[in-house]
Amino acid sequence: FANAAGRILFSTDAGVQGDGVNRDLFEFDAATRATAQITDSDWCRTSGTCFAQFGGSGTASGARFSPDGSQIAFVPGAYGENGIWVMDADGSNRRRLTDGSGSAGDFAFHLEPVWSPDGAWIAFVNRDVTLPADQTGLYMVRADGSGLVHVPGTFFRNPPFADKTPDFFPEIQSSCAGVPVEQRGPGCYRIAYIRDSYTLGAGATIRSVRGDGSEPSLLVPREDFYTQVRVSPDGSRLALQRDRRIGVVYEEILVVDLANPGMPPTQVTFSDQWADSPVWSPDGALLAYRGLAVGTTEYDLYVTDTVGCTASALRAVPGVAELPHDWKPGSVSQHPVSVAGYVTGGLWTTRYGGIEIA
Repeated sequence: FANAAGRILFSTDAGVQGDGVNRDLFEFDAATRATAQITDSDWCRTSGTCFAQFGGSGTASGARFSPDGSQIAFVPGAYGENGIWVMDADGSNRRRLTDGSGSAGDFAFHLEPVWSPDGAWIAFVNRDVTLPADQTGLYMVRADGSGLVHVPGTFFRNPPFADKTPDFFPEIQSSCAGVPVEQRGPGCYRIAYIRDSYTLGAGATIRSVRGDGSEPSLLVPREDFYTQVRVSPDGSRLALQRDRRIGVVYEEILVVDLANPGMPPTQVTFSDQWADSPVWSPDGALLAYRGLAVGTTEYDLYVTDTVGCTASALRAVPGVAELPHDWKPGSVSQHPVSVAGYVTGGLWTTRYGGIEIA
């Protein structure tokens, strides 16, 4: 992958498999292998006000670049700061868009923020189970924090199901093309998401809906244990994370061609490795993901093609687990809280099916 380029946004957990300490955000340059730190969670560790749920604690998680790469939407990890936040890409100018504390006041109910293709809106999941069912599920809010709306027909309730992991398609509805960006409403955008049934053995489905609740659609008719969906940059494919429950439980990554949704997905990672959190490269040719190779105990940042022929470890740091969130064009520069001399690991390659690891 000598031609890999762009800025990969990722978070870290210090510890062998991530022990809920020091979940900070970093940028990784796929071309130069340079790393720059964006957030600093030292205050969190010393104050003891962090919570440890949904895979870790600290300053930031659930992060996504804005379409132009200048801003980051994220979910903080400390009491009193729950909700959807936005900051500049260098970690400065942090501001809160929503209060996700819920009626309990100390729980993270707003999760998984993602930007609309024009940067006008941010979609996220509201999992506040203390609310009526028809007020949970997918929400949208303008990038300045105004206009908070529920996406009708979506829910987060157990039972019968939970709608989660939203991701926008890149196109704007044709009737909205001539409308100024600041005047576009939720119906101008289409969102892919997972509907998890929570019924034993039933699995989940991949669906889409416009932000105003119109045009609901079943994207992938094949039901399975899907846990994450990402739309390709051109909107023609979906990267799916699937929980395999045959023998040993592990995660794997699949790609679905939306021109042929009834065909079986293409498997791009295999049982020789735990693989989750797929992120498309800006040109749609590659996928970054978090991988755990057989016989190892640490999660590292990997990249693979989209047909499952080759996978490589982009970044492997002993004692640090890395979780990719997004991938945008550009190069990495140092930020005010950046760590100098951050060590990167070697290059690993594997043939189709995990044979001939070198």
